[in-house]
Amino acid sequence: IVPLIFVIPFALFAVWWERKISAHMQDRLGPMRTGWHGSLQTIADILKLIQKEDIIPTASDKFLFKLAPYVVFTGAYAAYAAIPFSLAFIGAQINIGLFYIVAISAVVVVGLLMAGWASNNKWSLLGSLRSAAQIISYEIPVALTLVAVVMVTGTFDLQEINRMQSGWFW
Repeated sequence: IVPLIFVIPFALFAVWWERKISAHMQDRLGPMRTGWHGSLQTIADILKLIQKEDIIPTASDKFLFKLAPYVVFTGAYAAYAAIPFSLAFIGAQINIGLFYIVAISAVVVVGLLMAGWASNNKWSLLGSLRSAAQIISYEIPVALTLVAVVMVTGTFDLQEINRMQSGWFW
């Protein structure tokens, strides 16, 4: 529960900030009507989504269709277990923490494919394949960047990587 204290406010701020930056790049104002400069727009969107009707296609595999969002959330949230937020707050001491984060975050792709397949709709399946390909195409450069970090530090342990950043060399 403790990581959610950090994740939820950051997500709210990041979504609002991304909308404002995208609007600026497209020469628009972005959200402006809810709250100060649209700062409550994300909360309004959350309330709108909560009130929406839960539609499950009749020909779908209902169990997998309902399970897919949980798989996506679990894959994204489980990555926080290995992140050392501070010396006092460490989720888990894993000596292959960097590898764990890359591996567990790849579970999101499984959830996306599960949702597309379970819907029993070719367009939903194509959309989920596209989303999965997009996430994989982002994961490859991130993994190569992390390989450089591992080569410099010589470890996968995130706490050790943090300790190595405290010296003059960094």
